[in-house]
Amino acid sequence: MVTRKIVQHGSSSLTVTLPKKWVEKNNLKKGNEIKVDEKGTYLVIGGKGKHIKSKTTITIPNDMPSSALMHYTAALYRAGYDHVKFIFSTAEAYNNIAKVTGNDLNSWDIIENKKNSCVIDSISSLDHTQFENVLKRLLYGITELSTDSLEAIKNKNIEEIKLAQTKENTINRNANFCERILIKEGYKEPDKIPFLFYIIKELENIGDEYNGICYCYLKDGKINKKTLELYKEINDLLNEFKKLYLKEEAQKPLNIQNAAELHSKIKEKQKIGYKLLAGNQTDDCILHHLITVLRKTKSCLGCLFSIMIAEK
Repeated sequence: MVTRKIVQHGSSSLTVTLPKKWVEKNNLKKGNEIKVDEKGTYLVIGGKGKHIKSKTTITIPNDMPSSALMHYTAALYRAGYDHVKFIFSTAEAYNNIAKVTGNDLNSWDIIENKKNSCVIDSISSLDHTQFENVLKRLLYGITELSTDSLEAIKNKNIEEIKLAQTKENTINRNANFCERILIKEGYKEPDKIPFLFYIIKELENIGDEYNGICYCYLKDGKINKKTLELYKEINDLLNEFKKLYLKEEAQKPLNIQNAAELHSKIKEKQKIGYKLLAGNQTDDCILHHLITVLRKTKSCLGCLFSIMIAEK
């Protein structure tokens, strides 16, 4: 947080200076236009000059686990980097970088591949105007995964279960895109950014939980009738959250009563899930994932309340 004194010019003009670091970071020059939005007692100033690609070079330790390397690569993407050079000593490291780049990172591609290094570059610019559309696709993708996985497990159709799992790549891709937009381009309503980021991250995690359910079933081939019933009820609650969020996204008044009722329903289903766990079910692995879906859906709902407060 920086402070600036108001300076009077003439009889009616008041001005403040812009922080030098912010001006340099956004590559602004004399004559560039900036946007000024009034947000209550705040004036939100935003603007970008000619885009400068952010670059970095990363040396991968030999003992870095595959999953950690893939998460780290995705984190660089979300952080807004456009050009990354990786230095490594194993083919496995390159394969992990290539896998996550190809599957989960929109607009990034490997443009150079040498013996002990590769270079990733942003091959297309991000269209921040697509943020809402991609977030909607993320919501629909997760609810589709929840429905498809349940139906496939009910029908004991192994191929359909595996097909449902393939939706996770699209979910990850859409989530990473939205997070990169928020960090690199910001959002039209800055007060909402931390809550939107949290919702997106939790939605991605919910996708992981449904993928975990599929893995559990493929491994053991067991699911209790009561667990199946809970599975359907949890999917319905997730779908309720989607509808609540999309109403908010369409700038329609969010029904507080509906949101409060959804919160109560989630808590009740959590109690049921814990009771089933205490009963030594044969499908405890699936129950753990389902309970986590409930917990993360409740966290998303909490952020939706915070978004409403930010608007006020």
